[in-house]
Amino acid sequence: MARQIIWSEKVQQEIRDIHDYWVERTGSEKYTIKLEESFFKAADSLESSPYQGKLTKAESIRYLIVKYHKLFYTVQTDEIVILSVFDTRRDPDKTPF
Repeated sequence: MARQIIWSEKVQQEIRDIHDYWVERTGSEKYTIKLEESFFKAADSLESSPYQGKLTKAESIRYLIVKYHKLFYTVQTDEIVILSVFDTRRDPDKTPF
């Protein structure tokens, strides 16, 4: 049984912020659209293989690497909840998990 992918409000806002940052920086949406597609493709891969991500210090939270970002998620009985997206070029001590 495939689990439903749920995008938390927090991660939705983070993706909007990433989008706005790159549009302002580059003057184009081309890169941001490709980056967002990469996030969605990675999340879609979790439907068939939900435990592929590496575990964090919090045992129930895993992450996938997507370009320079970590996509944090948790696997539940009927769904996979995408919790946060973090740019790994930032201060690693500020990672959310």
